[in-house]
Amino acid sequence: MRRELHAIPLSGACTRTAPRLPAALAAVLLALACLWTGRADAEICWGKVCSNSTNVVCCSGHGSCVAFNTCECQAGYAGKECGQPPVTPDKNSLDFGAVATGSATSQSLILSVLAGTSGISATLSGEGSGDYAVTSSCSATFTEAGSCGLIIGFSPTVAGSRPATLSLASTYTDSTGTYSTAWPVSLSGTGSAAVRAIAADPVAASKLYAAVAGSGVYASADGGATWTAATVQPSDTRLTALAIKPDDTATLFAATNGGGVFISRDSGLTWNACTDTGLDSPEVLSLIVTGAGQLFAGTGAGVFTSGNDCVSWTAQNTGLPE
Repeated sequence: MRRELHAIPLSGACTRTAPRLPAALAAVLLALACLWTGRADAEICWGKVCSNSTNVVCCSGHGSCVAFNTCECQAGYAGKECGQPPVTPDKNSLDFGAVATGSATSQSLILSVLAGTSGISATLSGEGSGDYAVTSSCSATFTEAGSCGLIIGFSPTVAGSRPATLSLASTYTDSTGTYSTAWPVSLSGTGSAAVRAIAADPVAASKLYAAVAGSGVYASADGGATWTAATVQPSDTRLTALAIKPDDTATLFAATNGGGVFISRDSGLTWNACTDTGLDSPEVLSLIVTGAGQLFAGTGAGVFTSGNDCVSWTAQNTGLPE
């Protein structure tokens, strides 16, 4: 006696997701599975019946079955069934807290990496992204499981909240293929207005000047009750010190940590860079003007003096430690 097998007709999503081969048995099993779930919109992924609304049994619970044997993975997961996080950071967010504008701090992010991972990249985006920097020690390719680190630096340029997103991405290859994966790490930090120096006018007692790192020079005519920003600020606002010329109080000097010295001849209203000829270090940490108008600067290369309002400088380091 000859037996014949007849394929059971399918309808709805089960028709759409039915495999072409093997014909009879696969069709029967798929039909029963779809009927058993009672869902017309079910998808089939790697031998499991899935629903886009309740897909924890499919794609390792880390993705959605969007078509027959097609998993759309969540951020950070890869593989045909989204079963692998190729790169796992030790933190999903970094908070740098309050940092004075013009200053810098850093934190580390340690990544655990699976074999077969390559091309780890880090991209910054968001409102405060320009205040962050990334240094990576990750290899181009991981033939064995290992770890690597990222150093995230934060140097706020302005006061206030400076949020950003660090987008990490990599490629993962296993026996089933090559997959791309990406995931975000949130960054937060606040720039605080740090007053690095205050100078008082020796003639007008109520007239004060403040050097605010990252913002510029501010003046007060009422003993500090109110402050007004300079109309033209120093082009480098990493301010460290202020000094007023005693015999000409309209002339002020401002020191910067990396930009040399700046001068104002209109009581701090506008600022210009000094010529600074002979100043061996632009890292100026302190300033003082003597009663005779001689300007002294403490720098990263020692002490320098100028008798022509910072046009030129001469080192005076005899007896100082090298």
